Amino acid sequence: MSFSSKKPQLVTIYCALYNHERYAFNSITSMLNQDYPNLQIIISDDCSTDQTYEIAEELVNEYKGSSQVILRRNSVNLGVIKHVEILLSLSKGNWIFQAAGDDVSYLTRVSDVMNFIDESHVNIKGVFTNLCVIDENDNKQKLYFESMPNCAKNIKEYRSGLSCWAIGASLCFNRIVYDKYGDFVKNVIGEDGCLAFRVLLEGDLEYLDYPTVYYRIHNNNLSQNLTMKQKINFKNKEQWLHINHLKDAELNHKDDEFKNKIRKKIVKAFLLNWLLSTKLVKVLFWCEKIKLKL
Repeated sequence: MSFSSKKPQLVTIYCALYNHERYAFNSITSMLNQDYPNLQIIISDDCSTDQTYEIAEELVNEYKGSSQVILRRNSVNLGVIKHVEILLSLSKGNWIFQAAGDDVSYLTRVSDVMNFIDESHVNIKGVFTNLCVIDENDNKQKLYFESMPNCAKNIKEYRSGLSCWAIGASLCFNRIVYDKYGDFVKNVIGEDGCLAFRVLLEGDLEYLDYPTVYYRIHNNNLSQNLTMKQKINFKNKEQWLHINHLKDAELNHKDDEFKNKIRKKIVKAFLLNWLLSTKLVKVLFWCEKIKLKL
């Protein structure tokens, strides 16, 4: 950590918890022990049915540090998107870091990224980093990215055809991404792609090729070990991501050519949705049955 004598800007890191009792202790402890000197920490439970909230409550009650800590829980289970929207609305920092209840942040995560932002050009609006993959027993497996990720770093690259995405587990972004664009459209199934696109609308999305998060892969991951039916359902809802992109592009007053490009993506996604919901689903279903018999 190396900051000037000027007080570092306020940063928020939030953790969205749901039934993470096995991993919550390490995840929350890594947030409470960040070495960044001006931090708001939001720990929020989405009405878990296990002991997740009780673990969080005990850790927060024992905390003696200087960070501003908010502990809360939803009275009913809202799901990922609505939960994240609440966390964004509570965030006071100029920069916002995401964390999941089964991942563990390096203790220098916030300070390392903020040092990079402070020393770089002013147009950065988002940063994501490499991750160190761990299993359910905390064993280190590999780096998540073995080569540089191929994604758009600015709106020019997006226009040229590069896809827009970032890994939410290591993502941070300027608060304009929420203040200007607000909540997501209904039916969006993942906030990562929405946030990354908003970053591109406002400036540059940077990637740092060193890990700042231990990223856990296990049987209960939201994006891991999906069945064929779940993968199809995920693909069926892809159009909502593009619809959210179009909403945000209109708020940003982008030109018609740019918005028409997004509209084409929406049409393509709807057509794919129709295809997946008809003949292709039956083909995949029978392929899976045959594979099981073999």
